[in-house]
Amino acid sequence: MMIRRNTSIVLVILVFIAISVQYMPIQFSILKSGVSIYWTIGIESLQEVGVFRYVKDIYLIFFSLYWLWLVKKSKNQLALRFTVLFLFYEFLILGLGLIGHLLNPIFELIFLGLRWQLLLHTGFGIFCISIAYSMLQGRTLVYINQFMLLFVFISSAWAGLQWLLLQGGVFNATRLPSFYANAGVFGYAMMGAALYFLSVVENSSKKIIFSGLLLSLFGSVLSGTRASMFVILIIVFSFLFSSLRKKINNTFSISTFIFMAIVMTVVSIILLPIIGDIAGRGRIIESQFSGDKGRFVNLVNLMPELLNAPIGNILFGKGFGFGTNNAMSVFPELIGNDSWFTLIDNTFVT
Repeated sequence: MMIRRNTSIVLVILVFIAISVQYMPIQFSILKSGVSIYWTIGIESLQEVGVFRYVKDIYLIFFSLYWLWLVKKSKNQLALRFTVLFLFYEFLILGLGLIGHLLNPIFELIFLGLRWQLLLHTGFGIFCISIAYSMLQGRTLVYINQFMLLFVFISSAWAGLQWLLLQGGVFNATRLPSFYANAGVFGYAMMGAALYFLSVVENSSKKIIFSGLLLSLFGSVLSGTRASMFVILIIVFSFLFSSLRKKINNTFSISTFIFMAIVMTVVSIILLPIIGDIAGRGRIIESQFSGDKGRFVNLVNLMPELLNAPIGNILFGKGFGFGTNNAMSVFPELIGNDSWFTLIDNTFVT
């Protein structure tokens, strides 16, 4: 049992290393040359990475199979029940995602959709084996917290160096990728780290948690990823709210709760536009409802097509891959030629 528990810890740490190192050599070369990168390292640079760019996918496939075996061997009933429910959900998504491709399959889009499914499968695997082997407690939790803090520090510091190189360090459009393929991946990595810190807040040092959350927020601002900034800001407020509540627990009342909620709402209203302007992404909420790239605007523009679409497309969509950022990059020729090939919201819909 102890051997499998230690193996689980190593495998989880390797997940974070795998998603980070695949583009690190080329990013280091670019950084050393004194050139900064905006948004992504580019197709040409990706090709220079060669086979190394598939390190993450290869390892995640291995991990996705191995964590199922680890959970089965643990005989932890809660982890097993979660796994069964998730597999049912996963096969349902797989089935629905492939229906749209039955008549006119686009295999590259299917592959892009399955990559997202692989990431989801990996994330849930980390959750299940952490339950099965009680990873988030005792000294093990301390070590994992330290690793996660180091992870967000290195990620944010790397992006900070890119920011210093970009226009002399002027904050106006900070869509920086750190050592990831693009700024979006970096932003979601920071959001995942913040969610982790929130999940272990009860049994961890508050200084470690707060430091991790602030570094995650700093990294997400440098990435310019709006969803990440918004979610992490909520997490930070939740942490502060929880900490304040415990300190004044003896005198905590409904009026205190309402007062703190109002204060945090006002602070959010003030901070969100500032953060959006710093990241060069405009107003985080308003931008979704205005312009020609707002996600809500895209959805409204798609409504006439939905009203005239076959019932199969309405129920099941067009299948895996449609509406993703990756698809927009791989199949630019379909943009404007297929009304369903529209980026609604890569963060939540995909």
